[in-house]
Amino acid sequence: MIAKKHTFAALLITPLLAATFLLSGCSVNFTLNEDSADAVEMLAGIEFEKATRVVVCDPKTGKTIKEITDQTAIEEALMPLSQENSIAITPDAPKEYIFELWQPETIKLGQDESDASEEKVIEITTYKNSDTIRVSMTVLGDISLSMTSADSAEALRNLAE
Repeated sequence: MIAKKHTFAALLITPLLAATFLLSGCSVNFTLNEDSADAVEMLAGIEFEKATRVVVCDPKTGKTIKEITDQTAIEEALMPLSQENSIAITPDAPKEYIFELWQPETIKLGQDESDASEEKVIEITTYKNSDTIRVSMTVLGDISLSMTSADSAEALRNLAE
């Protein structure tokens, strides 16, 4: 009877421990934790109409390729991101473009509007020959996650060209 209880407990605990280990961020390039869930939720709620500009950079040199300030173009390129809620593994492919999303910093109590500057809130990386993109959110302490989205990758590439 005691052996059955131990076997049952082991069968119950082993999958839970395995799931905890896998979801704790121990796998390579893939972290699924509370911060990642917060990041996905925040990404879905970002108001892209607040963006003042998107800077497209070359990942090899860090030099600016293009700067977009057209609000309609920015919203059209970034809107597919708000529809995403999946997390993927970052590809081994070479980086293609880095997109920096800038918006006015939040004005704090007692701060003059003229003292407010822009802040980079999101950095998005596309990869060559891949629908996976990497999103880093500096406003959440530089939390990064990868997601596969053909629509988002295509819209971003179109913005860069």
